Amino acid sequence: MCSTAFWSDGEITVRETSTANRHTEFVLPLLDELRAQARFSLADLDGIAFGAGPGAFTGVRVAASIAQGIALACGAPVLAISSLAALALGGWRQTGITTQLATLDARRGEVYWGLYRVEETGETVCSLSADTVQAPHEIPAPTMPWCAVGRGWEVYAETLSLRLRPTCDASNQVRYPKASDIAALAVAELRAGRGRAAHLALPVYLRAPI
Repeated sequence: MCSTAFWSDGEITVRETSTANRHTEFVLPLLDELRAQARFSLADLDGIAFGAGPGAFTGVRVAASIAQGIALACGAPVLAISSLAALALGGWRQTGITTQLATLDARRGEVYWGLYRVEETGETVCSLSADTVQAPHEIPAPTMPWCAVGRGWEVYAETLSLRLRPTCDASNQVRYPKASDIAALAVAELRAGRGRAAHLALPVYLRAPI
């Protein structure tokens, strides 16, 4: 999923497309379309957010690079948002369940996962465990009602279903993090003064890139 979004006073404009390994071709044209549709200029931006990972190494590097480039052009701070936190917010929007166990396929028989609680307003999420990379059979079961989101559940369905039984499974509806949820989470971070200079906005790797 190549996803872009513009947040302004609670209204979100989105341009996105499903693509496999071609984000470098699509992301800048999508941003141009987004800017034309929402009618904003770079000078209007108070912050630039991106999905920092965990995720595919190339994908998170592309996202960080684009965010850094825009930030250097307009002087706005950058906000690095966990891809799993954005997934959790998407799961909450889909199901209304507060606790979300978000997973993404990490390849090599492992998943990226994080357990999150979404606040009632949907403006912030609280991490209940650090984002982690592990084999599917090593993920601990939450002790409260929870929902499964993210493509990791699809890829490792057989292994995960043997141990973990979610209250709700929204993994077919919410498979990837989206820019609209990244933007929504970034607003609270920006208001809290946690924006970074462009060169400090880096991808999150839970294991060393190869």
